[in-house]
Order: sequence, then C-alpha cells, then structure tokens
Amino acid sequence: MDVKQIQRLEPELVAYLCEFDDCFGRVEHTRHLRTYIRGQVSDLHRKSMEPIADAAGRKPRDLQNFLALHQWDESRMRDTVAHIVARDHAHPCSIGILDPDESRFVWLWGPTNIARQHHPTLLPNGHILLFDNGQSASQIIELDPLTNAVVWRYAPLKGFYSESAGSVQRLPNGNTLITESDPGVVFEVTPDGDTVWRYVNPLTTADGLRQTIWRMTRFDPQELHFLDQPTPR
Repeated sequence: MDVKQIQRLEPELVAYLCEFDDCFGRVEHTRHLRTYIRGQVSDLHRKSMEPIADAAGRKPRDLQNFLALHQWDESRMRDTVAHIVARDHAHPCSIGILDPDESRFVWLWGPTNIARQHHPTLLPNGHILLFDNGQSASQIIELDPLTNAVVWRYAPLKGFYSESAGSVQRLPNGNTLITESDPGVVFEVTPDGDTVWRYVNPLTTADGLRQTIWRMTRFDPQELHFLDQPTPR
C-alpha cells in the first residue's frame, strides 16, 4: 500500500484505536497514542518522536514520555484485542480457542456441524461441552478438541429445541444439567441419557406463554456461604 492508500484508512484506524481508550489512565495518553500511530502511517520522511510531534503540533517531550514512562493496562489491552478478534472474525456457527498473546485462533470447530450454539465450556478433562441449538432440534455435545471427536452426545429421539438461547453444565456426579431456554424447561440427564430431574418454569407472560430461562446453574451448598448466616428475625 502507498501512503495515500494508508491515509484513506485513517477513519477506520481512529475507530480501532478508540477501542483501547479504557486501557489508559488519562485522556491525554490516548491522544498521544493516536498521534504516534498517525505519524507511523504518514508520509513523514523521518518517523521518530520529534518530527511526528512537530507535525501534530505537540511537544516532542510529551510523546517521548508517553512511550518511555507512562504505563497502560497490558492485561486489559490483550483482553480487548481478543474481544475484537472474536467479534469481527468468528463465525456465529462455530467455536474456537483464542490465544490472547498472539490474537489468533489456535483451534476452530464449525460451522458445518453446529448451529447458533451457546455456552461452550472447557471441562476438567480438557473436553468441551456445549449446547448446540441447531436449526430444528437441539443437542448437547462433548468433544475432544485434540482429535475433534464427539465423545458424548445427548440428542433424544423425542427431541428438545431452543432456538435463541441455551446452556449446559456438567455436574460433579457426572450428570449433565441442560437449560432449554426458550420453552423455559430445565432437566438433568445421566451419561446414558436418562432424565432424573425436570423443572418447568411456572411463570407465564401476559399472552399465556411460559417465560424463558436464560441459564440455570447448580451450586454445591458449600459454595453458598450465605446459607451459614443466621436468618434475620
């Protein structure tokens, strides 16, 4: 790309840099960053601190101090980059593992085998558990990302379906808690697919439709410390 082509990207570049405003403690630091980046993509013959600052009407010392002395939130910056990559480059019918240090996906699965999925969760054994919403019937999938093999699947013949949401939780006893969000139903199944517990939301809308359940999570009583507190009278 020549200089004119690069300069035409300035509005997009400024918008991209604005994504990182929260990574700096003060407003002037974000301005220094934009000044420095603009200088690097400009047609300046020398792209050191002094000519970049002079061209922007700023003090060279301020720009030098920004790069040499001022600190920014590196962790938040990595998280922001990861969010941008996942938002702008991920497929809505796929899941992936993102390396935040390199800002790239190191593993992808989909989109031909899942659709509008929700709640992918990394299990202690290294497998990934997810709620695959599907096009007309939903299923629960546990897969091994090292081999891309589906090691467990819950897709009963009678079927269940949630179009726009859903969640899944592997319980300590090996069972799986499934939130069928849209119809407002939650149920627990064994590894063999037998239903051992079922909950139907009793609340309804003004139209008489059962209210949805976005996500249900089961907690061990020991995790709920407020249960040990005396009940106020």
